[in-house]
Amino acid sequence: YLLCHIADEDFEGSEVEWGKGLVGTVAQTSKTINIANAYEDERFCQDFDKKSGYRTRSILTVPIIAKKSVVGVIQAINKMGPADHFSDDDVVILETIANNAGAIIREKRALQSLKNEERRGKFLMQLMAISN
Repeated sequence: YLLCHIADEDFEGSEVEWGKGLVGTVAQTSKTINIANAYEDERFCQDFDKKSGYRTRSILTVPIIAKKSVVGVIQAINKMGPADHFSDDDVVILETIANNAGAIIREKRALQSLKNEERRGKFLMQLMAISN
């Protein structure tokens, strides 16, 4: 399952099953999905709209990849401006943001791994000092 959070909303997060809906499909396939009319796509889950009264029109969903694995998904909803759907330029921009997020996550994980190794090393040194 993927844990979903909605930015700037008082909407509770939810779990999304791998391969289900737009987010789950993008997570499973590692492929961007750009939909001009959400209600015409069978993968679109209307639960949020029903709970909130919001009306989703267009959706751009992009995988966040770190070390060749999907670690998250980012989704933009309802293109603003004269166009009512996300353009190829929008896709490039959101994919760039997702790629940068993936690089940050990858680096954060590497740093955490180094810190864990350092702690293990200190612990082993302490054990050796105690046993001597």
